[in-house]
Amino acid sequence: MMEWGVALNLVESVETTIATSIRLEQGGIDSLWITDFPAVRAAAPLAGAVAESTRRCRIGVGLLSPDVYGADMIVRQLQTLQQNFGERFDILIGPGDRLALQRIGIVQGSGPEIARRTKEAAVDIRLKLRESGFAGRVFLGAQGPKMIAASTRMDGVLLNYSDAAMIKWAIGQLKEIPGGFIVGIFPPTWLDENPDFGETEAIRRAASMVAIGLAKLPQDEFEIRDELDAGLRKVSETGRIGEDVMMSIGNSTLCRFALCTDGAALNSYLKRLEKLGVGLVVFGPPLCTSSEGLNILIDAKNTSLSQ
Repeated sequence: MMEWGVALNLVESVETTIATSIRLEQGGIDSLWITDFPAVRAAAPLAGAVAESTRRCRIGVGLLSPDVYGADMIVRQLQTLQQNFGERFDILIGPGDRLALQRIGIVQGSGPEIARRTKEAAVDIRLKLRESGFAGRVFLGAQGPKMIAASTRMDGVLLNYSDAAMIKWAIGQLKEIPGGFIVGIFPPTWLDENPDFGETEAIRRAASMVAIGLAKLPQDEFEIRDELDAGLRKVSETGRIGEDVMMSIGNSTLCRFALCTDGAALNSYLKRLEKLGVGLVVFGPPLCTSSEGLNILIDAKNTSLSQ
């Protein structure tokens, strides 16, 4: 059965994050993911607070960027969490948001260099965690073929898009899938009774952040390089993702990187993904900021269990 997770810690207070975690656990959600930079606070300490306030849910930490913390610090953080709160924790490793990292003085270099460095750090982190007795899953965040292929050395991969054709292509890049390996997705998400992607700035902005980081090969594979290049030119001019960037990319492309739907359509979509081999979906921000959207998610989860 597919695992449902929700990403928290975008702009919410600690109190709100904890209250939402309790609500989601009681509503039947399987895992809670505490996002990190550029979220408002570091993920690991907040993950501990969430663990104290919940009982059943697994707790994911990340995406954590080795360029922000370093491999050894990430290992120590997860070791400490397990020692203090038990074997409930998973971790997601990835490059991080390039624009956000630049704003704090971290210049990551070229795409191939970022991929190489992240892959090496992820393998190192997983090895050290296993040697220390860490029992959780180590996921790699991926979009391009090299990172997707490298993820088979982890416990699973989380893909950063929602389009079924792109997900099917990504699964094809895995070649031989190890036993127990989990294919998951981690798309920006917005749920509404009457969803309107074009009129919801928060989901369009989140989709833009994901889209402009897409590797060149899948850009060409899905014939969206011109749109993404247009968006990147606007980003280079302003240093931020504004309406000009979103308009340059266009909604028809942006919607391939995000979920903006209602409860019934969500369940239909997830059934389709299960047939492709997807075993985990983490509903990413900005869903965590919408009380109505979380209600829709919980209702959809309960509906899926009854079908």
